[in-house]
Amino acid sequence: MHSSLFVKYGGFASIHNLIENFYEKMLDSVLVGVYFEHSNMETLIDHQTRFITSLLGGPTSFTDLHLKSVHQHLNINEEVWNEVITLLKLSLLEFGMERIDAEMIINTLSNKKRLFYALNSNG
Repeated sequence: MHSSLFVKYGGFASIHNLIENFYEKMLDSVLVGVYFEHSNMETLIDHQTRFITSLLGGPTSFTDLHLKSVHQHLNINEEVWNEVITLLKLSLLEFGMERIDAEMIINTLSNKKRLFYALNSNG
């Protein structure tokens, strides 16, 4: 029995590989790729790795206020949200994550969806 999903799935190095694959998918997406045109991908992948590890019970954490402050200016809407969630779930399953664990991550994110939406969005 693993002490956390973070340990179960190999810690930072493994999760980093998962997130690199996820961002490759997002960059290839016509709908989502434009959000990253002027981003430092190395830094973004590092932040996303730490965020996902926090959802897996790893040693990092993010407050709702932080998530809201770094996303609300991006004009994320329902269509973009759904694309990101679809690509993340695909990446989690391709990584070899058990479906129940992948669904737990998706459900946790879905419960925080309002933090990612633009101020003028109805999400």
